[in-house]
Amino acid sequence: MTTCRAAGFVLALAAVAAPGFEHFVRREAGRLRDGDREFRFIGANMSGLMLPYDFTLRLPERMRLPSAWEQEDAFKTLDQMNLRVVRPRNLPMRGPEEPTQSWHYVLGPGVFQESAFVTLDRLLALANRYRVRVIICLTAEAGDFLGGIGTYAAHRGRRRAEFYTDPQLADDYRATLRFVIGRTNTLTGVPYREDKAILAWQFGNEMYFAPPAWLSGMAAYIKELDPNHLVAETRHLPGPEPLIDRNIDLLTRHYYTTYGGLGGDWTEAVRRELAAIAGRRPFFVGEFGPYVDGRNFTPKNAPARLREILDAWMADGVAGALLWSMYSHREEGGFYWHHIFAFPAVWAYHWPGFPSADTQA
Repeated sequence: MTTCRAAGFVLALAAVAAPGFEHFVRREAGRLRDGDREFRFIGANMSGLMLPYDFTLRLPERMRLPSAWEQEDAFKTLDQMNLRVVRPRNLPMRGPEEPTQSWHYVLGPGVFQESAFVTLDRLLALANRYRVRVIICLTAEAGDFLGGIGTYAAHRGRRRAEFYTDPQLADDYRATLRFVIGRTNTLTGVPYREDKAILAWQFGNEMYFAPPAWLSGMAAYIKELDPNHLVAETRHLPGPEPLIDRNIDLLTRHYYTTYGGLGGDWTEAVRRELAAIAGRRPFFVGEFGPYVDGRNFTPKNAPARLREILDAWMADGVAGALLWSMYSHREEGGFYWHHIFAFPAVWAYHWPGFPSADTQA
């Protein structure tokens, strides 16, 4: 993108992003509310909004921040598909022995790369423009190959398993919370804590082993920093009892046919979760991957099965669901793609896509 085009893009964002949304989304028992209306959604995970990586191949040309054009293309995709919530990837973090890369948002404990965070600023400006809410995922347990809880631990010479118990690591994570939640958008001038495009802060991606006491403590700290926004739980596998905490607003699970004991029976799995929650909190599906595996999903039954599942979730009162995963066009041409580890033949979803990918859903 040329300097003139980039400057024009920033001016255009400043002109259209300011009005944004009218209300913060709030929790009311087991429902979400947008003003006087119930808020329910279908959306997507779009890792490329912050980093269009493909870790499987680690192609150098892929390990860079998305351009302004690519971010806007992603929001055009969401808008055309009427997907009203998006979840980008967790904040990438530099390891203690790694050279700094452009896409490292967190350089170390309490140290952040401003040029990377401008990418997040632009993401939120576009979210307001295209009226798409954002779940901001702050770190990762599973999927932390670009930096997460193990990276926080490595910077202090600690073991990964100590992330949830070590006081220093808790302080380091709180430093990230303070920086991100306390940030003011450099493109719009709107403090993050006042940006209604943010649906929720999520502790991190798939933090299955996070103890309830850690979650409760960090949720209280987030609410102290920002009482306006929701806090989303993070334990993704079925099993733990739902954590009903005054500062945790949204509960969630992820659904893939590779998860043991789950298979493709996602309707009953969700009903069990809803029964355990008993209307005390909204529940959303943070990721679901309806990929063809030849057993639960086949090229012939996948579209009908997916519609049946989504219809059942809607009827049962699920607050929302996010597809894994969507990618945008690449500014130089074609689409970005992302290898799905558990399904070697699958390379993520695109809109409008090509007939060659019809077997994916």
